[in-house]
Amino acid sequence: MGKNKFPKYNRLVNRSHIRMLFQEGSILKLHSCSVFYLQKKKELFLYNKVLFTVSKRSIRSAVQRNNVKRLLREAYRIHKSILDDVLDTTASKFVFLIGYVYTGKEEKVHYPILNRAVIKSLQHFRFLLDREPPE
Repeated sequence: MGKNKFPKYNRLVNRSHIRMLFQEGSILKLHSCSVFYLQKKKELFLYNKVLFTVSKRSIRSAVQRNNVKRLLREAYRIHKSILDDVLDTTASKFVFLIGYVYTGKEEKVHYPILNRAVIKSLQHFRFLLDREPPE
């Protein structure tokens, strides 16, 4: 039951870490969402850190922007075990800094679309961890 939480230590809030994510990270383009990610050593970060953002250009209303961020957070919270299970079971030496950037133009956003984007991104990160060569 405690696995589906999204505590503060999983949030990416440090400005220098956010800058590092967007400058050094890779990008995964999905439908209505771009996902920036950066693989870092576990010595530097103990947990995966996640950021959710929606541009004011794509959605003008603050209420709608907050709703999209809430839906993205909920989808991540429910499905983060896809990635966490691999990190817990294997002796993985890496964690991810992840930034979800909503790029769609729709004012009325539906949860299944964002849910699919989050699941695809987490499966991609899992694949990256699985193909990591053992040292």
